[in-house]
Amino acid sequence: MNNNFSIKFKKWDILIVVISTLISSCLLLGILISNKSSSSHRYVQIAHKNIIIEELTTDLNSLQEDKYITLKQDDYPSLLGDFVIELSKSKGVRAYQVRCPNHTCTKQGWINVVNLPIVCIPNQIRIEIVSSSSSEGGDIVIGGVLYEEQKIKKMSQLALFLAIGIILSILESLVPIPVPVPGVRLGLANTVGLILLYYYSPKEYVSIGFLRVLIVGLIRTGLFSVSFFLSLSGWFLSSLVCVIIYYLKLFSIYGLSITSAVFHGVGQIIVVMIIYSTYGLIIYLPILMFTGIISGSLTAFISSLFLMKFDKHITYIERVK
Repeated sequence: MNNNFSIKFKKWDILIVVISTLISSCLLLGILISNKSSSSHRYVQIAHKNIIIEELTTDLNSLQEDKYITLKQDDYPSLLGDFVIELSKSKGVRAYQVRCPNHTCTKQGWINVVNLPIVCIPNQIRIEIVSSSSSEGGDIVIGGVLYEEQKIKKMSQLALFLAIGIILSILESLVPIPVPVPGVRLGLANTVGLILLYYYSPKEYVSIGFLRVLIVGLIRTGLFSVSFFLSLSGWFLSSLVCVIIYYLKLFSIYGLSITSAVFHGVGQIIVVMIIYSTYGLIIYLPILMFTGIISGSLTAFISSLFLMKFDKHITYIERVK
């Protein structure tokens, strides 16, 4: 019998379920929005060795009947044989006739979803349906509401940031810190807030932060509980002060992060003193402020590493103010 293995359901299993559900839901939301957003004009793009073959780009909506595109081995010597692609206005696109070892691309069948590629690794071929609005900036109608393409992308990106923030908050609450003072946290979820503040604006920083506190409260502590109000008060005061000094344009990411962490502790202490009608807990305030300086510096350092490393490569984030 292995004592490290249990057949009974544990609380950590719930965490796995919650995290998996959040990630899959956000990814599904992005796929559905992206697919709906491309109902007007959809183009099939074919790439060989990661280079798009522009002359083969085809508008699916303009097709009157099924069409076949053949990439001949004579024109593309690296192919293992002629590569035949079938296009249909209603069904989408598929790899029809291919010479490769496993035929994984042909087994994938028809795809009719934007940005879901068919990839044939042996032949170095990628087939993908793209939306014309992604390059033309068209408008989209979802549920009777008119959206711009940039705003659709922004909604998907913010949903992903929200999910990451929720996961970090839940993980952080499950890992105790060996400090005999209530309310001390690393504040890793604030890295998401700092990244949002860098790429977007205070509006997204505040809205995603509030939703994170609300959803974590529903999952972990329950709404209207003392823990929820502590989190809400800490978030409110820290966000308020952080936004104010953001507009002053005098501080770096370290100043913003440290201020946010410090005032998060201040907000929690204020609410605790109000709820329990005692001012004795103010003795914890210097400790929370000191730990806030440490955690805020750590959070800023992690965020700055991410931004410095990936800022030049993240071209898909649209800064829609």
